[in-house]
Amino acid sequence: MLKFLLKKIFNKLLTKQEKILSNLYNSINNNKNPLILFDIGGSGGLQERWKLFEKKIEIIFVEPDKRSSLELKQKGFKVIEKGLWKEKDVKKFYLTKKAQTSSIYKPNKDLLNLFPDSSRFDIVKEINIEVDKLDNCIDKKYLPHFIKLDTQGSELAILKGGNDTLQNVLGLEIEVNFKKIYQNIPSVHEIETFLLEKNFVFIDFISFFRWERDGYRGFGELVHADALFLKSP
Repeated sequence: MLKFLLKKIFNKLLTKQEKILSNLYNSINNNKNPLILFDIGGSGGLQERWKLFEKKIEIIFVEPDKRSSLELKQKGFKVIEKGLWKEKDVKKFYLTKKAQTSSIYKPNKDLLNLFPDSSRFDIVKEINIEVDKLDNCIDKKYLPHFIKLDTQGSELAILKGGNDTLQNVLGLEIEVNFKKIYQNIPSVHEIETFLLEKNFVFIDFISFFRWERDGYRGFGELVHADALFLKSP
C-alpha cells in the first residue's frame, strides 16, 4: 500500500514538473522558431527528457551505424548517416554486439571484463567509414541550437570539427568518461578545457552511471556521466 501511494505521489509530482517545463519552453519560444536539436550518436532513439518537447522541436540524428540509422528512419526521424571527426578522413569503426556501444575507439576489454555483461562490447565486425567535420555536414537552414553528444569516446574530436557550428549553439549535453572503457579516449578535463575556450560553462551532471563488479544496482564505480554545458551569458 505504501509503495502504491509513493508511486502515485511521484507520478503527480512528475506530471506537475513536466507542465512547468513545457510552459517555460512555450513562454521562451512561443512556438515561432522551433529549437533544433542535433542528437549525435542517437542509437536507441530520443532520450526521455527530450520526449516532452518532441512535437515542439526539430530533431536531427547523426548516426553512422546502419543498424541504428535504419531503425531511426523507420520511426520517421531525419538522420544524417555520417561519421563525424575533427577532419575529413577514413576511420576504422568497431561494430559491437550491442549497437549502442559501437565506436571509433576500440573497447578496453581488460577493464570491461572486470564488470558483468562485458560481452555487449564484443567486436562483431570492423569496418572503414568515411568521417567528416560537423561544420561540413550541416545544412545552414538547420543550424542546431542544442547538441547532444554520445559517441563512445569521440566527443572531443567531433567538437573540434564543429568550430563554426558551436557559435550558434546554446547548450551541449555530452557523455563524459571517468574510466577508460575504450582505449585512448580523452578525459573529462580535456573536454571541459576545450569548451571553456569556446565560451561554454560546465553547469552540472544530468545523470551518472555507476558499475558494480557483481551487478547493476546504481552503486559502485563512477564510469561515465552526461554533462551539461551552456553558453556563457
